Amino acid sequence: MSSSSPAKKKARAAPRARAPPPPDRQQRFEASRGPRDKSFPDAHDNELRPSKKYDRNPSEVLDLSDDGASWQGQPRPPAFRRGHQFGRRDQGVPVDVDGQPWTPFDPAPADCTHTYRELSERWAQAQSSEFLADLRRRCVWDYAPGDPPPPWWRISRHDDDTYEVLNLCFVDNYRCYQPGLAQDFTEFLVKALKAPENLRGATGAWKRLLAVDHRLRELARLDKPARGRTCPICDIPFAQLGARDIHFDHKALTRIARGDMCRPCNLGVVAHWDSFGPSHAEASLEDVTLAAGIRGVCLVMPLRS
Repeated sequence: MSSSSPAKKKARAAPRARAPPPPDRQQRFEASRGPRDKSFPDAHDNELRPSKKYDRNPSEVLDLSDDGASWQGQPRPPAFRRGHQFGRRDQGVPVDVDGQPWTPFDPAPADCTHTYRELSERWAQAQSSEFLADLRRRCVWDYAPGDPPPPWWRISRHDDDTYEVLNLCFVDNYRCYQPGLAQDFTEFLVKALKAPENLRGATGAWKRLLAVDHRLRELARLDKPARGRTCPICDIPFAQLGARDIHFDHKALTRIARGDMCRPCNLGVVAHWDSFGPSHAEASLEDVTLAAGIRGVCLVMPLRS
């Protein structure tokens, strides 16, 4: 028979402390924002977690885009920001598209003959000016569906593809990838959209943007130029490469094909091109690129200062 002291019995009988009440909606909202970055004194009110570590090149080089248009005369893209996603109450009044209700939150109906630009502009006309102004105010990059691309937009424009990307970035509420900001598209997905510390309140955005890019890549394959005998960048013969070492490349978030090239050039040179612009990239790669044929594989090693 075990014995226990009265003090121990009293300790067992003591009521447990109650858990604190759950935080209200405003407290949860403040907790999701995280600490403010003092380097952004003009941080947006609807921003999740202001931080300068994502998609910002302090020594950005204003270069030429690969279609020859100059970035010099364009406004500089704003720093990457990400806000709370828009929800059902922000869909507004749907418009009829081929007998189906449509909002910018929806994909285009199957076999739709209208572009995303036409759909978005029609939807915007059905909304009140006050409603659209409220959406722009809450969007971290001051956009509402139906608006034209911002003046700092550097991606080649298309009435269907561009407005699909614009709507997606509006719904998930983040400033979209732009070339020439020291990150290629893959780095943007990983460091800006997929980063664990940047996911609170906006999960899955990187998957949705990547799915759009994959669909546009397949459309680009339909118009790709005929494959030559060698890689257009390093001139290594394709006959010396296996199927996995030949990559098809397209401009990110467009249906514009760049064609087939060897794997190192696609992952190295072209990524450098997208990150810093063609003129700056080509000038630096002339000095720091090592291209050598080893066992039939070209090694391209761009070194960044």
